[in-house]
Amino acid sequence: MEQGDVKGWPPAGGDRGGVSESGAPAHSPVVRDRRLHAFGRRPDPSGGGCTCAFDVQKGHGGAWRMGAAGITLVEVLVVVALVAILATLAVPGFHNLVQDGRVTSLSNELGGAVSLARSEAVRRGTAVSICPLEADSGWLMGAEGGWAVVAGTDCDNATDQDYLRIWEDLPGGVVVASNIAGDSVVTFGPLGDRISGGRDQSDRPMFLVFVQECTRDRARAMDIAPGGRIQRARTDCPDNE
Repeated sequence: MEQGDVKGWPPAGGDRGGVSESGAPAHSPVVRDRRLHAFGRRPDPSGGGCTCAFDVQKGHGGAWRMGAAGITLVEVLVVVALVAILATLAVPGFHNLVQDGRVTSLSNELGGAVSLARSEAVRRGTAVSICPLEADSGWLMGAEGGWAVVAGTDCDNATDQDYLRIWEDLPGGVVVASNIAGDSVVTFGPLGDRISGGRDQSDRPMFLVFVQECTRDRARAMDIAPGGRIQRARTDCPDNE
């Protein structure tokens, strides 16, 4: 029987009976050096083995893989420093995002109250007002204050039946400052038009919503046109000195 007829012969890699394809013995230094290079190892010039460029291990199924290298202390310190730098840059941005969210939320609540008062005035065919709950704290100062939609024009003498909806226990740290001529009350007539006074000071909006630690242009200005339309805009924060 010829040698090539044996099942599994010749073996993979061309190792034929101890002779490589180049004709050199399979265990000769030349063939050994080639195999070491193939597996990422450098032959030792002294002939005593090899100098490993990286660790090569044999995994499941006979596949060769490189061993995972360890993490040095310097690499850990570099990662920690990068995380600290990124956190320093991200914290102010997150703080600004929180400011915008709180101001936008309260501005929407106030706008909803104004829209409700106007729609109820048209539906009832009579005057409906939006009034501050506490005259001393204004519309909202920190956690104190709030507002209500009241049927009629007399907020001070309104009965329980006159209150259509009340906004109280609002999030703290937000200020709603008013600049309304007269009694600081907004009243709508049966046609949905504003029949109460407008701005008290012409250079300020009727309402200014901002957080107590407001910075840059994160406040919201709100005006109510004589026809009853709400006008809102982003504006600079007031001085909190």
